[in-house]
Amino acid sequence: MRSVLMDASLGLAWQQWTALGVSGTVHVPDHAVDLEALICFTPLLGTDDPRLRDEALDWCVHYSKRLVSIARLRHLRGQLSDRAREAFDQFAASLNATARVKNAWPTDRTGASVATSGKSQAPDIRQPALIQLKLRALFGTTARADVMLQMLRPGMTQETLSGMSQSVSALSDIGYSKPAVAEVLSDLTMAGVLDKWRRGNRDYYALTRIDALMGLVGGPLPAVAPNWALRFRIAGELLTLEAEMRGKKEIVQAVALNKLFERLQGELDRASLKPPGTADWDSVGNWAAETLLAGHTQHESYWRFRQAHR
Repeated sequence: MRSVLMDASLGLAWQQWTALGVSGTVHVPDHAVDLEALICFTPLLGTDDPRLRDEALDWCVHYSKRLVSIARLRHLRGQLSDRAREAFDQFAASLNATARVKNAWPTDRTGASVATSGKSQAPDIRQPALIQLKLRALFGTTARADVMLQMLRPGMTQETLSGMSQSVSALSDIGYSKPAVAEVLSDLTMAGVLDKWRRGNRDYYALTRIDALMGLVGGPLPAVAPNWALRFRIAGELLTLEAEMRGKKEIVQAVALNKLFERLQGELDRASLKPPGTADWDSVGNWAAETLLAGHTQHESYWRFRQAHR
């Protein structure tokens, strides 16, 4: 039987892949999808749901060539736990062998070509959930598009981002190096797209006219754009520990959970998340479903949707 944590992880992954064009039956999310973060997270779920892994691979083989940032994928891979990285490397090796891509995905493994289902469809980037891909169509598959996505967050109806401005440090978790982010911010400031000012010893940036960028993007924005790179990293650490702790005494599991949350405190703070009050897997699973992996808002998670439609 799957754990609450794994069930919530699979539910969210299926939502996001279905939005991208994978053959699925769940509803499309109203939050923004993060392609590379999702690719890095999905292989870790493959043992519990091989079909998800296989259909994700099918989509990547057919449609990832112009849409995936290899530089960002490499950066996010370097932040994965050992278990998550091993799963990703197997997935990437299969992709490289099957799609025969010109720019290979980062992996320490070699793989054999596999037959894919062919069920996936090309993504409809007009969907609000695929704002990342729409911005890449406008600005290129580079840090520029992902920085612009962060700058659009204050215009999203359910976004809780405090303030309209961003700093290089605040953007350091989106999956690019600080020099790459700083260069993009400098270029956009020089072009008059961003305003820049200094507070203390830190530079801050904000769109000069958010309505103009929203007009260029066209159509509605997603309700919210969670930092999935951070959230999936936290979820991956929890899934790894959960697998390691199976069959061990409850007190041992509780101690291990507390230690993990202490180690993840920096990531939790940057994601504006508070850990669950109780160190047991039921509490952690419910917290993940209601908060960590809640793609709608803090008040209406995908988990509640699933519970209501069982």
